[in-house]
Amino acid sequence: MNSCKPYQDIKCARLSVGSIFQIFRNTLFLLIIVFIGALFISPTSYAATGVEWLATQFQPDGSFSSASDISTSYQSTTEVLTTFNILGETAQPDILAAVQYIDSDTFQSTEYLSRRIIVNVQQGNTVFTLVAQLQAYQNRNGGFGELPGHDTTVLDTAFALQALVAAGEETGNSAWSALNYLLNNQAVDSGWRDGVNESSQTRLIPGPST
Repeated sequence: MNSCKPYQDIKCARLSVGSIFQIFRNTLFLLIIVFIGALFISPTSYAATGVEWLATQFQPDGSFSSASDISTSYQSTTEVLTTFNILGETAQPDILAAVQYIDSDTFQSTEYLSRRIIVNVQQGNTVFTLVAQLQAYQNRNGGFGELPGHDTTVLDTAFALQALVAAGEETGNSAWSALNYLLNNQAVDSGWRDGVNESSQTRLIPGPST
């Protein structure tokens, strides 16, 4: 609080300005110390809290899910397993049960089958049969629909292409045909759309290597 009275000599005013400057200097110094300290914190430590929370979402049926999810249990479980894989959390105790949960699901849409392939590749499991099943879903235009014989969609084709690349099939005809379908159906704004939907389904897809 400024203790200077109106019309008091200028010396008091200078002291008040000096006090404000000192507070600013001390605050700036503390911010610099915090910033420097943050530089020495491993990026993985920021993820530790998230990993711990994800681990607590394991359910008795083998899935990773919560009541507030907007995704299916299948989708959230594959995303958790992929996250653990990316972060090197391969020692998480519930991974095996979660993979078994994924493998036991009987609904084999293109998306679910693609997610299953990706998860099993990450776990080092053989996926030859699963890849052959996925390739049988492919339509003549190179794309994939939700199920065999269904109309091609951008999203299903993107999922299938990701799975093919993950399985090491990036140079095969199926991957190239899927990639060509996506490229041929790219909108003028560089995004992709399905039907009358807005062009908002842009995805970064690791395509076949040249």
